[in-house]
Amino acid sequence: MARVTDGVGAPDRSPLADYRARADELLRAVGERDEQAARRFVHYHPEARGLAERQVLLRAWSRDDAELVVARDARFADWGSLTEYLAALADPESDAARFEAAADAVVTGDEAALRELLALDSELARARSPRPHRATLLHYSASNGVEDHRQRVPPNAVAIATLLVEAGADLNATADFYGGGPGSTPLVGLVTSCHPDEAGLMEALVRAYAESGQSLDGTEADGLPMTMALLFRYPHAARTLAECGARVDNAALAAGIGRLDLVEAWVRPGSPPTADPGGLKAFDGTPRTARETPEVALYFAAIAGETEIARALLSRGVDPSARGNHGMTALHEAAWGGHLDLVRLLVEAGAAVDLRERQFGATPVGWAAHGGRLNVVAYLLENAAVDLVDLVELGETGRVRTRVEGHPAEVDGADGSGAPLRAAAAAGNLELLRVLLDAGADPGLTDREGRTALDRARDFGRTAAVELLESLA
Repeated sequence: MARVTDGVGAPDRSPLADYRARADELLRAVGERDEQAARRFVHYHPEARGLAERQVLLRAWSRDDAELVVARDARFADWGSLTEYLAALADPESDAARFEAAADAVVTGDEAALRELLALDSELARARSPRPHRATLLHYSASNGVEDHRQRVPPNAVAIATLLVEAGADLNATADFYGGGPGSTPLVGLVTSCHPDEAGLMEALVRAYAESGQSLDGTEADGLPMTMALLFRYPHAARTLAECGARVDNAALAAGIGRLDLVEAWVRPGSPPTADPGGLKAFDGTPRTARETPEVALYFAAIAGETEIARALLSRGVDPSARGNHGMTALHEAAWGGHLDLVRLLVEAGAAVDLRERQFGATPVGWAAHGGRLNVVAYLLENAAVDLVDLVELGETGRVRTRVEGHPAEVDGADGSGAPLRAAAAAGNLELLRVLLDAGADPGLTDREGRTALDRARDFGRTAAVELLESLA
């Protein structure tokens, strides 16, 4: 039988000591202003949620705080839950120890050990982790939702998944992470995980899962796995699901997998556009209306870079600025994906270039810049009325000067909140600060959190910008 460990490399004779050492190291690192340590606090400590890393590093944290972060990183609610769990591992023949050994075999690709463990326990393939997330071994195969250090894809991941499927693993078993329910299954986890994709094994793993003969349409038979694959920008996974038998019964899913024939069959000419929603749900879980389905189809077509499908939808009157997930538009997705032909098509169709999505508050040109799509950035700068804040963030001094000279009312931003000046302050761009101030920008304007341009300069440690803005007081 495989030797049991706590899953993080510590031998079973002293796992708690290993976790304590990790907590001590984390506390030391955050005390030494380590940004990676600060990010762990932001991610796992409830009192650090929403704080900037610099703000985390300015606070004094205790050993209890570090232990809480370590425990939550291991997917436990608190340190006490972690220690109770480790005590249960003291018996190497316990269900907890056996499951952990199998989980280690899954993520390390130890096929022989996994095969032996499955032979010893016929229920193991459907068993649940003793950790609070209650994941199955197939969840570990999907490399999603479980402990961060176990989100690994060994070279023989397909063979491992095949073993689990043959032993009766449930593709649609829900777990207690990501809100639980339909979105927490191994199948959804697989098609939304970056790790199998980066390993080049996403499609092969989907096919291995499909060999179970179980439904690929989700726990509610609503196509959620395919929908989520598209939302997470894995259209190749969505196509593989379709090839393996998942239903494609609405225009949106058809658009995301490149089925122009189905899109044209379902999206009929006329205004407003109509289509059979086919059970498609909105991003908040409510049913989509017939009118909305073609809008989602345009959004999914943009994710997949399907220019001809987008052209067909636009020709039938679909709104080129319709919003999708987190308020993003098709133009956001086309820009992020670097699909220049599709970007051009959407802009020429009248898509708004200044809409900001809700997750990061960025416009399409901001997404293109962040994704390194310089050809898209260049096209939008030349052919669209890019938002002044974007011009500032891109460091386009000449374009900013021309804009504020020609349209002085825009100097404080489209909403008059002073966003351009705060952006220049955060970047520490003295030349742009002077251009905006000379054009009449108001340094006293604040954002929703009450932060001025001076505050933003201080937040980012822009000493010269701080001095310039302080001189105006």
